[in-house]
Amino acid sequence: MQSILKEQLINRKSTGYLLIILTYILFLITFSVAFYSENTTVINDVKSLIMSKTAPTISIIGIALILFFLIVLFQVFVGTYFLYLILRFIFRVESKFTLFFRVILLWNITFVLGALYNVLVFSNSSYGILVYLTNPLFILGFVLLSYLLRTVLQATLTKALLFSSFLYISFLIMTLIGGI
Repeated sequence: MQSILKEQLINRKSTGYLLIILTYILFLITFSVAFYSENTTVINDVKSLIMSKTAPTISIIGIALILFFLIVLFQVFVGTYFLYLILRFIFRVESKFTLFFRVILLWNITFVLGALYNVLVFSNSSYGILVYLTNPLFILGFVLLSYLLRTVLQATLTKALLFSSFLYISFLIMTLIGGI
């Protein structure tokens, strides 16, 4: 199992592209669902704008989608590079950036699914941080990250758990400060 997973992540050139496309689509779906559940008046305005079907409307929507794609891509690349520097220099795990990028994309997919789960299930709840602590997809994401660091990047068990714990604590702090 470990060798098959590592083989698929390392030697397949299309894996990175597939993961980027999947991450982008899930980001777009989660963003749309969250936006739709919170801003119904804005959604009605956007619907009327789309129904007008004029050339400026279509070009504005196209430019907005392209900018959204570039912002998500920039966020993923910069965030991954920052995490790579932390992993490499603080936790002393030697790996290639491309392999680490694929591991982080897999982690991002579970993270986005967890955010979608929060939006769909707990959109009007007042449980606060408890929602994020008990979300099974967030927990699965951190377990998956630790497992992939251990198997794919050949990190020791201690380093993989420390890095995953560091990200989990950072996630909780960022959630307390500003939300997801």
